[in-house]
Amino acid sequence: MSRSEYTALFAQKVEDQVAGEGSTYYLHLAEHVAPLMAADNPDLKLIFCLRDPVERARSHYNYSFSRMGPYMPNGAGNPMSFSEFIRDEKMFEMGNYADHLPTFFDIFGRDRVLVVFFGDIRENRSKVLSDICEHIGVDPRFEYRKPETTNLTKYPKYHRTIRGFDRIFSLAYPHLPARARNAILLKRRELLFAVDGDKYELTEEERADAYELYRPSVEKLQSMLDRDLSGWLGADRTDRT
Repeated sequence: MSRSEYTALFAQKVEDQVAGEGSTYYLHLAEHVAPLMAADNPDLKLIFCLRDPVERARSHYNYSFSRMGPYMPNGAGNPMSFSEFIRDEKMFEMGNYADHLPTFFDIFGRDRVLVVFFGDIRENRSKVLSDICEHIGVDPRFEYRKPETTNLTKYPKYHRTIRGFDRIFSLAYPHLPARARNAILLKRRELLFAVDGDKYELTEEERADAYELYRPSVEKLQSMLDRDLSGWLGADRTDRT
């Protein structure tokens, strides 16, 4: 996207209106994007919403399987187990918040960075939204209207058919041009997956392994934010924080 195309996204902004944008990529790419963001607008106010990294990875695993089949996470390769998925460098770093938040703290200042938690939004959305409004300079009594949910994750509906399709498709995949691959994968998702399909649930072994993998990062984050994140260490499996 060019600079003019990006600017055009805010063409409808009126005077005194606060506007912003969101991305799931900025945090784990902090070392690359934070300096660019500061050079363009050093007065930015930032908000990061953090989720239990294991639950975040499980959700991402479900999403990736519906969109890319066995070709996760980058669209090429063999079927990946969940254990392999979270050990992919990019996937791991997306939940390794503790190593990337300090870059934004250092560049923008701690007071310009608000950290909120997915679990808190579930438990008390109005309180979190009020905190966000205060952070960005909006009246905390602002009445938020939840937009219509879009881009819902779809889950396997016809397991046997999916397995057979993926076995056959894996043979042809390396020989197909990118456009054909994407078209087939989109059709696969449309026909064989549904919003009310079966989510992939972690086994006890997978969950324990994932919590141990993220333990050093979570412990570091606890100290950094002075926040009890014991639920992210496997002590409590509810996604509270």
